[in-house]
Amino acid sequence: MTANPEYDAVYESFEWEDALETYDWDAPAELNVAHEACDRHAGSGDVGFAWVDPDGDLAEYTFGELQERSNRVANALEALGVERGDRVTTLLPKVPETIVTILGIWKTGAVHVPLFTAFETGAVEYRVEDAEPEVLVYHADHADTVATVDTTGLTTVSVGEDSAADHEYGAAVADRAPEYEVTRTAMADPCTMQYTSGTTGPPKGVVLPHKVLPVLYPHTKYVLDIRPDDVVWGAADPSWSFGLFTTGFGPMAFGATRVLHAGQFDPDRWVGILADHDISVLGAAPSAYRGIIADGEELLEGRSFEGLRVLHSAGEPLNPEVVDWFRDQFGLTVHDGYGLTEGGMVVNNYAGLDTEVKPGSMGLPCPGYEVTLLDPETREPVAQGETGEIAVKPRDWLLMDRYWGLPERTERTFEEGWLLTDDLAHRDTDGYYWYEGRGDDVIISSGYRIGPFEVENSLIEQSIVAEAAVIGLPDDQRGQRVKAFVVPTEQPADPDAAAERLKQHVKEQQARHAYPREVEFVDELPKTATGKIQRYKLEERDADASRGSN
Repeated sequence: MTANPEYDAVYESFEWEDALETYDWDAPAELNVAHEACDRHAGSGDVGFAWVDPDGDLAEYTFGELQERSNRVANALEALGVERGDRVTTLLPKVPETIVTILGIWKTGAVHVPLFTAFETGAVEYRVEDAEPEVLVYHADHADTVATVDTTGLTTVSVGEDSAADHEYGAAVADRAPEYEVTRTAMADPCTMQYTSGTTGPPKGVVLPHKVLPVLYPHTKYVLDIRPDDVVWGAADPSWSFGLFTTGFGPMAFGATRVLHAGQFDPDRWVGILADHDISVLGAAPSAYRGIIADGEELLEGRSFEGLRVLHSAGEPLNPEVVDWFRDQFGLTVHDGYGLTEGGMVVNNYAGLDTEVKPGSMGLPCPGYEVTLLDPETREPVAQGETGEIAVKPRDWLLMDRYWGLPERTERTFEEGWLLTDDLAHRDTDGYYWYEGRGDDVIISSGYRIGPFEVENSLIEQSIVAEAAVIGLPDDQRGQRVKAFVVPTEQPADPDAAAERLKQHVKEQQARHAYPREVEFVDELPKTATGKIQRYKLEERDADASRGSN
C-alpha cells in the first residue's frame, strides 16, 4: 500500500478481463488494432487524426475518412500479393499517408515493420534483410537511401514520384475499392515488429501482437486520462512505439483525436501548436520540455492554453527542474512514465488518479503489473532503498511476444515469469521508483535509444579505426550525448579533421541522432579478462577529466 488511496484501490482491483470488455470485438479470440482504433468509430463523424504541416496549417480526417482511405490501402496491398502474416516495411515521415498505410497493413493481417526516417543505409539495410518483408512503402524524400539498399524480391511503393519504385502510392491506391472486410485477427496475432537498439549484438526485432491495445489500456486510461473529446499530440515519431501506440493508436481506440506534426522540434512552433490547435494532452520526451524551458517564458506571452490538461513524458529520466518550471508556468504537472518496447508502460505517474507526483521519480507500478527490483547477479529481490534491475510480470500481459528469429534470446529475457529490463532503479519507503541508469549501456538521447554496438560497427568500417567504444555522457538538453573513444590504426596527422570525418560517416550510415558528438583518440580501451570493453571505466575517466578541467 502507498500513501495514495485512489491509486491503491485501482491497483488492487484492476482485472485485465475488464479491459477486454471495452473493445468492440470478442477479445482475446478476435481483436484487430485497425478496427478498434479506427473503424469502430467510423460512424461517429468525429475527427480521428489531425495533421499539422510544416507551415503550421491543420488538416483533419474523420474516423470515417481514415476507414475509407485505409481500406483502399488494404485492397492495394492485397493486389500486390500481401497476405496475412507477411511483413510490410515503411520508411515514412510524419505525413497522413503514414497513419493510413499502417491501418491498411493491419487490416490485411500483415505485420507492420516501421523504419525511422533518420536511418541511413546501414540501419535500413540491416532491418530490411532481417525482417524479409514483401513490400517496402517509402517516401520519395528518402529515395536515395532506398536506392542503396538491396531490394531484390521486394516490391517497392513510393509516396511521391520516384522512377526507381515499382509503384507510385497514389496510383496504386486511388482506384481501389473503399470497402474492405478487416481480417479477424486474434489478440495474440502479430501486428508490428519494432526494432530495438542492442548493446551486445545487432538490433532485435520485437514482435508485438494486436493485444498492444489492451496492454496499454491502463496507461491510456489512468496515466494519460484519455477521454473521447481529447486532442492528443504524441510528439514522438510514429516509427517508435511511444509515438505509434502509446500516444497514437492507443488514444484513438478511446475515440480521441491524435495529432501529428510534420516539422522538426522548434520551441516557438511547438508552443504555438499547443495554443492554436486546442491540444488537451501532450506526450513528449524530456528533451522537448527542456527545449521549451531553454527559450524562456517569453514563448508563452499572449498565448492561451485553456484546453491543455495533461503533460506526459517518457523515453528518458525527467529532471525535477522541468516539473517545477511547468508547474509554475502552466499550472500543470508533467507526469513521467517508464516503459520499454518489450513490456509497455509499466511504472508511471498518473494524471487520471489522485496521486502525489515526486519530481524526478518514475512513479508507481501500473495497474495490472507486478514490479520488483532484482539483484543483477543473484536475481534475488533487493531491500528497499537498494539498487536493483527492474523486473516486471505477468508475462501474458507484456507487449512482446518474442524476438524475431531469436528464440534463445527471448528465453533469456524472461526468468521465472519476470521480464528482465536491464534498467536499474531503487524504491523509496512510499513505493515510488527512481531510475538510476541502464544496465546494458544503451544511450538515451533526446528520447531515442541508441545502441553502442551499431555506432561502434559504423566507426570500425573506417580504415583509420582499429577499435571503438561508445558511451553516453550527461547532457542538459538531450539527456545524454554520444561520445566515441577510438583506437586508431595510426595516429592521424590532423585529429580534429579525422574526428569530423568519423562523425560524418556515422551520420550517413546510421542516423543523425546517433552520431558521436565527441570523438577522442586513445591508445587502448579498458577491457575485462575475456576482452569485453568496460564502458563504465570510460565514463569514469571522462568524469574525472571533466572535474579536473573545472
